[in-house]
Amino acid sequence: MLLELMDLEERILENRTVLIKSYPYTEILLSQINTILDFGISSDKIKEWLESNRTVINEIYELLDGKMYESFIN
Repeated sequence: MLLELMDLEERILENRTVLIKSYPYTEILLSQINTILDFGISSDKIKEWLESNRTVINEIYELLDGKMYESFIN
């Protein structure tokens, strides 16, 4: 799960300029991801965070390449 979160962070960083234009809360999402990665939050807490941000993650993946949240966590 941690690797998937790191992948999401990397993809957001690579496409930051485009995402900010399409999704205004990109920086907030990126900040939350950085906090999770920096403080080593448990897998259960990461999964909880992912579930609570399902819609946002879907929007980001749809903007990037059409992937859905389910493929992100499975």
